[in-house]
Formats: sequence, structure tokens, C-alpha cells
Amino acid sequence: MIQPNYSKKILLAFPDIFSAHNPDVLERVFNYPNIKWFTSKCSSIVEFNKVNNNTIYPSMVGLNPDTSRLEMGPLTIAGFGIDPPLKSTCFALTLMSYDEENISKVHFTTLESQINPDEQAYIESLLEKLSTQKLKSILGSGLNHGLIWEEGSLDLEVHDIDSIQGKSLKDVLPIGDGERILRQFISDSIDALQDTKWNKQRVNEGITPVNMLWPWGPGRMESYPNLSLTLGYVPKLTTNSRFMEGMGHLVKFKVIKKEFKKNQFLDILNSAKNSIAEGESSILYLDFLSRYNKEGMEDTFLTFIDNIDNFISSVKLDIHENRLHLALLDPYFVALENSGVYLSSVPSNIPSRMLNKELKHVHLFEWMHNWLRL
Repeated sequence: MIQPNYSKKILLAFPDIFSAHNPDVLERVFNYPNIKWFTSKCSSIVEFNKVNNNTIYPSMVGLNPDTSRLEMGPLTIAGFGIDPPLKSTCFALTLMSYDEENISKVHFTTLESQINPDEQAYIESLLEKLSTQKLKSILGSGLNHGLIWEEGSLDLEVHDIDSIQGKSLKDVLPIGDGERILRQFISDSIDALQDTKWNKQRVNEGITPVNMLWPWGPGRMESYPNLSLTLGYVPKLTTNSRFMEGMGHLVKFKVIKKEFKKNQFLDILNSAKNSIAEGESSILYLDFLSRYNKEGMEDTFLTFIDNIDNFISSVKLDIHENRLHLALLDPYFVALENSGVYLSSVPSNIPSRMLNKELKHVHLFEWMHNWLRL
């Protein structure tokens, strides 16, 4: 395979890292010494058309989301490395918290609230029991799993996990062709989960129960181009996102799955630096930083920013001497690279010193298409 024009190339993609939850914190981010040096190299500002959860993943591999859209269900199944039977409907399958009044997401706010090995073993056994000849549950990890419905219908209204929060179950149950099968699956999951000893213990300890499986994001697995063949090299994608992992598998990138652990962030950054020593073009897509970019968690968030600043320092000479092309991307907001600054909402939150530059307009997928071919 031929090598890209840049033999050393790294893209650090952190969704929502530059969003304006706190303008004072954002100003501090841009004043970290090495981030400030990096932005000083930018020659232009380019406005992105906004992306959302349904368009970001194909965009992140340089595909036009208008012609390459994929629902969350197929992305989940692809992330597990599974090729489902033809005409199968694929779902993301998420553990939720349910009571007679409403449904809510489960948040792991403390170590004690996370799924422990005994609970995980029970969930694994339950997924096997809920599977039928046509409906196959796929074990993932934590709260996130998958569901394949062989010869299942797409003529369904199925709510995603954000839209059912705070709603009564009877108001959000699946509607349409085959609704009975999915409703029975949900009901069976509630029956099996809500009266378990460990869920009762969670309630007694004030921890959110994990007592319903919710299928969502239905879609069919589509055929995607082998981008590694098109590009002439195999990009390395490191991610904690099961959806991005699925997208990477579909286009035949080299995918490295990383579970989120706060104290390993710098190690993950350094793994990108190690990969370029081996001649690999490296993409890091980590979506956990946005959890800390909010009020009350600024100190933890700025610890991550300090890690990024230190990483830039470690490759500064390579950047300065044009041996490395580095890009720092928030796909919902801004990208910084050797040759430009890219925004999705111009540009009230960017320091004024960066605004005396040329303004352009581009789609995220176009930017990624070009970056992959540098």
C-alpha cells in the first residue's frame, strides 16, 4: 500500500470539548501554553454545517451522511463485529431504569453504582433467555448491548433513549408492524430484572435500579466502501464509542476499542504518538470529555486539557518542522490543525486574537475526506 502524503498524521477528536458550557473555562483552555502556540499556527477559520448523532459517524470517516446515513442499531451491531443475516433489523439495546411513573437513564455517578461482575453475569444469562429463533440478544458491556430481529420490520415507531426519559412506559411503547414482539421483549426484561435481589439492594442503598432493556435505533446493515483500499493505507481508529467503533469496522479501519478510565487518558494520547512511529495514520475519537465540561466539574475537565497541552508539547518539534500533521477536532464545534481553525458555530466563543483570519465554509465530512488524504 502507498503511504499518505503526511507520513505522520494524528487526529484527536473530542466531541463537545470546546462547547461553551462555561465561557471562562473555554478562555482558560485556549490560554494553555502549547494549545495557544498551536492555535497561533492557524491561518483560517472554517465554519462547519452542524452535525447530530445521526450524521456525525459517517462524517467522521469522510462519507456524506445524506447518502451514507446509518441508524444507531446497525452501528451497534457492527461495533460488536457481527454480520447479521440479510433483511435483519438491528437495534441498540440499552439498560434503563423504570418505575410505574416514568423511565430514566442510568447514570454511574459513583463506583458503587456501576454494574458489578455478579450483575453483569445475570444480565448475560438474561440476554440468552430472552433470545428466540428470530430475536437474538447480543451481549455488550455495562448498559449497552444489541438486538437482531431476523426478517424484522422497519415499519415501526421506536423511541430513542433520550426521548423516553420522564415518560410513562405505556406512552412510548413501540408502535407498528411487529410491535407485539418488541413489547413482549421489553415486558419480559422488566419481569426478570425488577425483582432481583441486587436491584432491590440498589434501591435500598439509594442507587438507581437497572430494570428494563430498551431496543432503539432500528435499521438494516448497509454496505459501505472499503476506505482502506480507497485511501491506500489503513487508518488506525482508537475509540471508546461503540457507534464510532461500528463505523470504523464498516469502512475497514484498524479499530482499537478503549474503555473509559480517567487515569489512562494520557496513555491513550501517547499511544497515538507510538502508532505514528510505526507509520500509521492515527485517529482518536473519545466522547467522554464532554461529561466533565460542565458546572462543578471544571477541575477534572481542565486536568484532561492539561494532558492535551502536554501531548502537544511532546510533538511540538515534529509539528514545527512539518514532520507531523496534527489536528484537534470537536466535531460539534471547532477543529484546530496545522493550517486552520474549523467552527460549527461562528465564532463567539473563540478568543478575539484568533478571529482576524480568513473565513470559509465546509461540511465536516468534506473536511474529514480531505484530512484522510493529506
